[in-house]
Formats: sequence, C-alpha cells, structure tokens
Amino acid sequence: MQETERKPTASSGTAAPAGQRRGNLGVAVALSLLLVVHAALLTVSAARNSVTVDEYAHLPAGLAYLKYGEWSIYHQSPPLLRMWAAWPALLGGAEVPPATKFRDDSPADRHWNYADEYAALNRDRYHSLLIAARLPMIALSAAGLLLVYGIARTLHGTGAGLLAATLYAACPNLAANGSIVGTDAGTAVVSLAAIWCWIRFCRQPTTGRCALAGAALSAALLCKFSALLLIPIVAIIAAWSAVADPRRTRSIVAGVTVVTVFALLAINLAYGYRGSFTAIGEYRFGSTLLRAVQSNLPAATPVPLPREFVRGFDEQKREADLGYPAYLLGEQYRGRRWLYYPVAVAVKTPAATLIIIAVAVATLLARPPARDDPQWMLVAAAATFAIGFVVLAPINIGVRYLLPIFPIAFVLAGAAWTGRRRKPAVALLAGIAMIESLPAAPRFIPFFNVIAGGPINGQSILNDSNVDWGQALIDLRRWMRDNQVDRVQLAYFGRIDPQIYGIAYTPATQSGGERFIAVSSYFRAGMAYRMPTPGGGRTGFVDLPIAPLLRRIQPVAVVGDVIWIYDRADVIEAMKSRDNVR
Repeated sequence: MQETERKPTASSGTAAPAGQRRGNLGVAVALSLLLVVHAALLTVSAARNSVTVDEYAHLPAGLAYLKYGEWSIYHQSPPLLRMWAAWPALLGGAEVPPATKFRDDSPADRHWNYADEYAALNRDRYHSLLIAARLPMIALSAAGLLLVYGIARTLHGTGAGLLAATLYAACPNLAANGSIVGTDAGTAVVSLAAIWCWIRFCRQPTTGRCALAGAALSAALLCKFSALLLIPIVAIIAAWSAVADPRRTRSIVAGVTVVTVFALLAINLAYGYRGSFTAIGEYRFGSTLLRAVQSNLPAATPVPLPREFVRGFDEQKREADLGYPAYLLGEQYRGRRWLYYPVAVAVKTPAATLIIIAVAVATLLARPPARDDPQWMLVAAAATFAIGFVVLAPINIGVRYLLPIFPIAFVLAGAAWTGRRRKPAVALLAGIAMIESLPAAPRFIPFFNVIAGGPINGQSILNDSNVDWGQALIDLRRWMRDNQVDRVQLAYFGRIDPQIYGIAYTPATQSGGERFIAVSSYFRAGMAYRMPTPGGGRTGFVDLPIAPLLRRIQPVAVVGDVIWIYDRADVIEAMKSRDNVR
C-alpha cells in the first residue's frame, strides 16, 4: 500500500495554518457565546421565578440526604440530582429539619410535610437559598450544551456541532427545567452521556470506555426512575453493534456484564447498602407492577437493591396507578392519552427547531448512514424513550417527561448541516429559533411556539407543569407593588405559602372583600389541587367553581403569563348576567 504524506498539524509539532487557527478561534468564540447566553438566561430565570410545585420538596429532600443520609424523604426518585442541587444551600447555612420524626408519615405526604417544616425554619432566606440550589442545575445544563456540541461535531463536523448547541441553547423546555431544582433536565443530560459512552464502547471496546460507560449509566439510574429505560437502550445498542461486527460480540457481552455489576454496586453504594438484599416477601408493595412481580417469585428471593430505592419505585408506580389528572385541548381527564405528548412537543418546541429536525430526518432517510453508524443507535435510543413515555407511561402532566429525547434530537439535527446548499437556510432557521425562544426569558415554563399562538393562547391546549407550576409569585408581588395593591384574593397553584414571597392574600376558598382576585392558570382551567393558606397550611383538593366564568371575562392583567388578575366588580357583574340568562 502506497504511503501518503501526512499533512503537518498543530498536534504534530508544526504550527497550524493561520486560516485554521482563525477558524478554531471563531468556533471557540461562538461556542463560548452560546454557553454564556444559556447560563445567563437560566441564572436570570433562577432569580426571577418563585419555587415550583415539586421543587418545594426537592431541595429539602436533598438537604436531608446530605445531612442525615435519610433516603425516605421523597424517595419517589433516586437522590443524586437533589443532592447535587442541595450542597450550596447546606454550605450557605440552611436550617435542615431532623428527618427521623417524618418516617411514620405516609409516603405520599412525607416529603410535603418535611418541606413545610423546612420552609418555616428558613422563611427569611427561603428564596436566596433556593437560588443557590438552582445554580448547580444550571452548571449541569451548560455541561449538556457542551456534550451535545461534542457529539454532533464528532458525527457531522464543527458546523453541525454549533447547530446542535444552538438548538439546545434555544430550547425553552431545557431552559425551564435546567434553571430549577428538579430531576428532568439533569436526567436528560446524564442519560445522553450514558448513551454516548455506551455507543463508543460498543464500537471500540476498551477497558477505559467500559468503565466510563458504567459510571455514566450508574449516574443516570441515580437521577430518576425513568432512566431505567436506559436498560433496554443498552441492550439494543449492544445487539446492534454485535450484529454489525460479530468480532466484537465477546467484548460487548463482557461489557454488558461489567456495566450491570457496576450499576448495581453504585446504586447500593449511594444508599449505603441500607436494606440491600431484603427478601422480596418482606416488602408490602402498593403498585400493580411490583405486586405482580412479588406474586411470581419465591418469598425468600433477595432483591439486590437498597430498600428505599425499591420502595420509592413502588410508590411512584402506585401513584401512577391512581391516575394523575391531565389537561389536553381544553379537556380534563385522568391517566394517559397517546396524543398528549405529540401535541406537547408540537406546541412547546420552537417552530424553526421542528423544521430543522424534519430536514435532518429527511436527510437521514435520503442518504442512510452505514448500518453501524452511531446515528442509528441514537435514533433507537430516542425511539425507546418515546415509546416508554408516550405509550407506556400513564402520566400526562408535562412535556418535561420527554426531555431525554430533546438532546438526542438536537444531536441528530446536525445532519441538516451536511448539505452545502441548505446551510444558509438552516443557519437562518437556527437564528429564528433563538429569536422565538429567548425573549420568553425568564418565563420559559409557559413558552408556547407561534403555532400555538404564544403562552396566553397555549393555555387552552395544555396546563400543569407546561404552563403554571407555581413560578409566578415574584411577578405577582411586583404587579401588586406597581399598582399599589396591598392584598388580593388568591387561588394559587403551588405549595409555598405566598406570604413567604411578601404577598398578603385571602385564599379563594374563603370569603374576602379584596378588589382584585388573582387566579393561577391551573385553577382557571378548572383543575383541582390544594390551595395554600396563610401560615403554611393548605386546603384539601378543590377546584374553582367560577373558572368557566373567569375564562369569559377580560382580565385586568396576566402576570408572569400565568396568574390572571380580575376586578371583583367585573366578576360580580358577570355572575349577575349569567344568573339573569338562566
């Protein structure tokens, strides 16, 4: 074979050409700019948004893990991301309530009760501690941007990497969840890392790559129970790679064994091996799934997982069995509908991003890559997540459940950059995606694209954590201050006592004479939830009987895009008109 002369490169000791150096500098500047913009917008969002519903319990739970090793608090998800978020608040002097006295509370209430006590102890510093806890989540989201860039660059080159990073930075759903203490955005980032590490191992098995894949998979499984979908993804990629090159089969089988053992050890280590290998007959399962498993195994069968990991998974499945309330296209229901997530993606993703992804899909279909190309493995991973959430998961409460698909989709969207003639159009679309998404800051949670008509019109399509997750109390406080309103009657969808954010209010469940009535979008849509009451209490599950009437009244204002302000005189007049019609 004739040898070809190797061109000098910077890595071989010879200076790179000036044009290449300028190109590398331009890429570094562009990527740094995307990182800075992404981190800055998320930081502003972290400061400007009040605590969200689930976040109210996430942070105290993470503090309980770090200080007391008390895994029973909010065990419906594994502890890693909550611990990652909680350490700045712990170092910042947060008062952490003793956790042992909450062990006898029901699993459904334990974390809320614990969060109530945390809020009472840290009332004067509540939001500043929350901001501190949100910062590590922002750092993790920024790491996800770099990861997406690196993978897309590996597959399609630098331009594709920058395109993928731009779509990531312009994703309002990642921005919304990456700027709060939660488990969704972090799971998406760590899951992509696990998938890519495993693909790299299967394509070129080495000990180092196997160890890295095992570590990444373990971290993902400790983020959220939905990451258990990585198990079939690992199997699919392994089988795919072994068929593509049978010479790797033995190494891949060995790798599957190693990462499985690695993950089991890591999960047990994270929980301090508490209750590991408890006989399955000793558990009192509440979910249909685990009761079925239990009934088909000998009672003495040891479960090679920590007790609270198993109990948490069971509790999550039990809650899902009960059927979460959902809202789609103006209709309430319980459980799942297959149309929910396709609609959510269609209206919650910037329209230009959807077009770019469609171009990438068309490119892959028109010029299919080689059979063992990593793109097909990423497609298989995205499809597995989609099937798991759209078809199997009985929960329709937010597009956030699909977040693991988004970074994968952005990596695959890099294929749209491979056609020279369409690069200007694709670059323009990426810019339009940024223009559509970024002005929504700091209100990324209620983002809806131009197809849906923006955040106000979108509330007739979806609700819950897609729209109103309790994040607008600071906006309400600012509106009250600017309009010299001392007190409102309030129907607030959230767990925190609004008084902690400086809002004087009468709950909508009590009679009040305040001029203005403030109603969270969730209650305006007719959904039922507990309302907070002054002093840290809350009502039972209630809806707002006048919600249909409110949807026909012109509001005085809509603050934070999700809290609708009505003049009481307008409401009374509308009620009289309705009664007269009757």
